[in-house]
Amino acid sequence: MAYGFDDFKTLLKIRFFRRDDLSSVDDVNLYEIVINKAYKEIVTKNRFWELKHKFTFPTLDAVDTTQSTTDGVNYVTAPTGLLLVQEVYDSTNDRWLNKFMSLREFTKRTNRSDTSAEGKPTMWIRSGTKIYMNPTPDAAYDLEIYYRDIPDDMTGTSTTAVSEIWDEPILELAAYKLHRWLGEYEKSKECKEAFIEIVEGIIGIESQEKEGANRFLHPSVMYKKRY
Repeated sequence: MAYGFDDFKTLLKIRFFRRDDLSSVDDVNLYEIVINKAYKEIVTKNRFWELKHKFTFPTLDAVDTTQSTTDGVNYVTAPTGLLLVQEVYDSTNDRWLNKFMSLREFTKRTNRSDTSAEGKPTMWIRSGTKIYMNPTPDAAYDLEIYYRDIPDDMTGTSTTAVSEIWDEPILELAAYKLHRWLGEYEKSKECKEAFIEIVEGIIGIESQEKEGANRFLHPSVMYKKRY
């Protein structure tokens, strides 16, 4: 059973011998803060300490289908709460847009804001809260923006937006952080070691769905459509 936010707080408080003072430090509940900090850190980091594999969270992959281009405007607004944009698909013209290698490459395009050099976009790059395209769109085209989401903080009895297999690592990392805040470095070291041991057993599990695709030589549907 997945832990709710209330479960996380109870279990962490037990780890700290039910210390009530940590529930109200200048009206701040340290248990709540470190749990959400640990949660957000795990889902937004690529790697942790000496762990070699990347963290993958399929449930945080999202798609925004509400966006469409505007004639003469070379950008759309990026989805709220995204960590990174993965792909941009022009569903009106049935094609994937290629990504610029860098923002510098995009800014070198002299026609990047030229409304007299419009066309169907073929390239994209994210900068800040905007996704820029080139050429500047000459009409309204529906887009599908595939991105990695940053989940909201847990509150009340809510659970995480990732698999419950990450509940124990989140709890262990929260304990690690709180011990460090309290200056209990030896105890925090023990939590770090426990975290690594737990994660080593589950890291990469959620990416195994992709392994089947790697056994075949043909490209994925995504890249078949790209041109």
